Amino acid sequence: MVKVLSKVFFFVCLLGGLYSQAMGLEAQIEREYAAFQGRRIPDVADQPCKAVQFIYHLQENAARDGNAARKIALIIGSGVGVGGISENEATPAERALIVRGLNFAVRQKATHGVNLSGGGADHVRKHQAVVARLIESSQKIQGSRLKEVDRHKMYYDYFPKMPVLHPYQPEFGNDMWEGQKRVLVDIVPVKQKLDTTFSRPLLPSVLQQQITGIADKDIDVFFVAQAYISAAEGSQDLLFRPQYWLDPDAPLAEGGYAKGFDPYISFWQTPTGTTINHDSGVFYDAGFSTHMGDGDINVSSGENCSVEDFIAGRRGKSLAFWSITSYGGRHALTLHWLLDHEDAQGLYNIQRRSGTLGALSDGVVAHHSLKNLYSPF
Repeated sequence: MVKVLSKVFFFVCLLGGLYSQAMGLEAQIEREYAAFQGRRIPDVADQPCKAVQFIYHLQENAARDGNAARKIALIIGSGVGVGGISENEATPAERALIVRGLNFAVRQKATHGVNLSGGGADHVRKHQAVVARLIESSQKIQGSRLKEVDRHKMYYDYFPKMPVLHPYQPEFGNDMWEGQKRVLVDIVPVKQKLDTTFSRPLLPSVLQQQITGIADKDIDVFFVAQAYISAAEGSQDLLFRPQYWLDPDAPLAEGGYAKGFDPYISFWQTPTGTTINHDSGVFYDAGFSTHMGDGDINVSSGENCSVEDFIAGRRGKSLAFWSITSYGGRHALTLHWLLDHEDAQGLYNIQRRSGTLGALSDGVVAHHSLKNLYSPF
């Protein structure tokens, strides 16, 4: 954002655009920014520019500043990030943190009075047009009701009809502890399908590039959060299992049942937060099937597509990554949260008391460790 910094990330110039929107906050923003020494953001290799760090700082300290959300909305809406979003000059982390800030401002209902009329210089108009679309998308997504993806009949309704991760022979125990009390906890506590039209603008640029020209009706966008699942026997390797999306109507058991699939698959790092070690690139795998297995039930096969190389050195820790599965003209974009025991328990408790995705997000950002995982929602 060097070019952007030189033309807009100087608050004396920025605040000229704020006068008509928030006379009462402009001096306070200017004073706080002048005193701001920067804020190192965890799990970001290349630290974002100071202005984006400031937005992050405001959100992190919102409990002590009742105007934090309003400040974030005004700063982003009136010029901070100009060119960064509209001209793709921002780093992936900077764009992700701007989206994070806007989502927060939307949940706090702080974006309603922001003037995005598009006046002024051409680069400001471009920026504000992008911000207006992001706000509209965020409002729809944050306000959407939590509605779980249906469970797949295979493995006794244990997994949702979306790509997940588990060993070749998964273990089905799902008991965890709540204090000193043993309780049953869904091992996949979040399994949401999101509106493609409104979630699409919030996605990282690299994912948007992968689906350029593909109609919304041919894309499913999922958010799945799950615990690490152990193997009942055999290898403990976590395998990518898209079969529950590829063959959503496969029955629990049916003699002679067998279907094969050869999708294109790719794995992508998240722009912030703990993530996989590297992207995969797009690869082709003809080894997926659903068929009758041992025990006279249908299973997801074969023993392929391990993610162990991608999580090496981080296995057992909470992390996030994206997958894209393409088959038969359809595409599944899935944000995976792979959670340690404590975070899986914490997220289960949060979603249990959340009615909307926005409420879930509020609970996540208040959690001491989940807040550091990437999410554009």
